[in-house]
Amino acid sequence: MLKVGLTGGMGSGKSSVARRLRDLGCVIIDADAIAREIVEPGQPALEELAQEFGPDILDADGRLLRARLAHRAFASQEATAKLNAITHPRIKERTAELFDAAGAKDIVVHDMPLLVENGLAPDHHIVLVVDAPVELRVSRLVENRGVDEADARRRIAAQIPDAERLAAADVVIDNSGTERALHTQVDRVWRTRLVPMAGVAGLAEPQPVRPSGRIEREIARVTRQFGVGVVGSVLSGNRLVLTIDGDPDIEGAPWRRVGRHVESLDPGNPVTLVRQKTPDQDARVAGA
Repeated sequence: MLKVGLTGGMGSGKSSVARRLRDLGCVIIDADAIAREIVEPGQPALEELAQEFGPDILDADGRLLRARLAHRAFASQEATAKLNAITHPRIKERTAELFDAAGAKDIVVHDMPLLVENGLAPDHHIVLVVDAPVELRVSRLVENRGVDEADARRRIAAQIPDAERLAAADVVIDNSGTERALHTQVDRVWRTRLVPMAGVAGLAEPQPVRPSGRIEREIARVTRQFGVGVVGSVLSGNRLVLTIDGDPDIEGAPWRRVGRHVESLDPGNPVTLVRQKTPDQDARVAGA
């Protein structure tokens, strides 16, 4: 299974990218949809929220009044922590269930607004960030979602800086143009990055490597996913060579063994993992 992280700031058009990837055959796990699902009537989280924040956060049909809950839950850090303690474990559990339900050969896209903020980017084999100028994002929120302009600006300003989100990106998708231009970019990412990483031969093409934050991204990904330490890094042309202190289990991951080394299948992020020599190996070499 190829795990793709998809994120972007409010109004960036992340949902449009997710829809296109679904049309291309990807499995989409929508974090916003999960967050709505766990507070449907009959769900344990909804009952706990009513107990914590008052039964009047429910309407006559027992459905959540989201604006009323938000007014109380975001009134203080303590209240927000209580909200998160109720909802986050359920969201995490449901997300894991959906990943487990996907097939071994599926390209699974985790569509999550807070992917970077919650420290989840390293859990994914590749991260796509949708980007657009702030003024364009504000106008989209106002025109398409009916958000007050001042509120739209406050919400965008409350998110992490764009530079921090972009630093987590293996691929940046520019959504400042037309829908056709957006689809062209998404289709190319799918064809030249995601499909080859999923193990389909014959579709890989030489890809430009995005250097910004690359070494930090890959070290975080390797240590998180393989549980090994990275003790050195060297750039050799476009290829990043990481020296690691253990033997990674690459089962189900977009990597391959080449002799004693391990190589990434991502054409746009060529990485080789080299295992650190042990004292015994050094001694054998010296005595040869």
